[in-house]
Parts: sequence; C-alpha cells; structure tokens
Amino acid sequence: MCIRDRYQRRVRGRNAGPTMASGLSTDNMNPRIKKAEYAVRGELVIKAGQYDAALEAGEKLPFSDIIYCNIGNPHSVGQVPLTFHRQVLALCMYPNLMENEQAMTGFPADAVA
Repeated sequence: MCIRDRYQRRVRGRNAGPTMASGLSTDNMNPRIKKAEYAVRGELVIKAGQYDAALEAGEKLPFSDIIYCNIGNPHSVGQVPLTFHRQVLALCMYPNLMENEQAMTGFPADAVA
C-alpha cells in the first residue's frame, strides 16, 4: 500500500475533511483561509511611513532614506524589468500572436526565434 493510500484511509477513518479523491472547494476548506487578507498597508509599511515623515521633518535617524521593498514593486529598488522573459512567455502562451504583423513589431527578434 502506498503512502497516499494509507493517508486517505486514515483521513476517511477519522472523518477529518476532504480526501484527495473528493478535492478541495470553498465549501470544505478551512474558514481561516477564507478570512485571510493581503494587506499592503501592513505594519511594516505604516512604520516606514512614520520614519519617512520623521526624516522629512528633519529628525535625525541612523539612516537617511526609506526603501519600500516589501510592497512587491522590485523596480522601486532598481531591479530591471523581466521584459524579455515576459515577451517569450507571451508568445508561448499565445502563439497566434506571431501571425499578427502589427503585434510582432513590439517583440525583439530573439524573443520570436
């Protein structure tokens, strides 16, 4: 008996929720997951805003500027956009795009090749 079968048998025996066979849905998932939130204005950003305001007011801190790098914007800290990879993926996901001459003017030759 494989590990998955033993797991399914144990789960079914305890009536502990969905098995791999029945699948996961919003009806049988943990309610805490449904209530989870993504907060861009979380604790770190609020504290960074306070530091930023203090620096603007002339307060002396052990640093001279704030880098907001927790917001999911890598370009704000100087990361180069992943343009080439996105272009290649776009063409792989939608190959019919290569049949449109006007659309192809926006893609470099090495992304098409």
